Amino acid sequence: MAAPVLAYENLGLVQGSGWLFRGLDLFVGARDRLALIGRNGAGKTTLLKCLADLIETDEGRRTIQPGTKVVLLEQDPPVTDFATLRDFALSGPAAPATSFRNVRRSVRMCALPVEILHMTT
Repeated sequence: MAAPVLAYENLGLVQGSGWLFRGLDLFVGARDRLALIGRNGAGKTTLLKCLADLIETDEGRRTIQPGTKVVLLEQDPPVTDFATLRDFALSGPAAPATSFRNVRRSVRMCALPVEILHMTT
């Protein structure tokens, strides 16, 4: 098995008066597809923000392969000024500066079409 692109070992985050999650191990490989499912308020977005290094965790070790960039798309992005969600994603400050080699597949997310792209580095 190849080394993970992104890993978090023993991840823990306190929110309010207790642990939102603790002792979580997560390993993401280069071609992995992930689904995060849970009830409202369960911490799905918070976990994604931890993975994107937007929130400092209380426990755990984050490891990321050099050159890897984690970008988190807002839940309700202001896309009205853009023809496609791809145009919106590529306009942001964290947009990849590299060219896209090919479009892998299209999926539906947040009731908007999203293109899953493979980037060249």
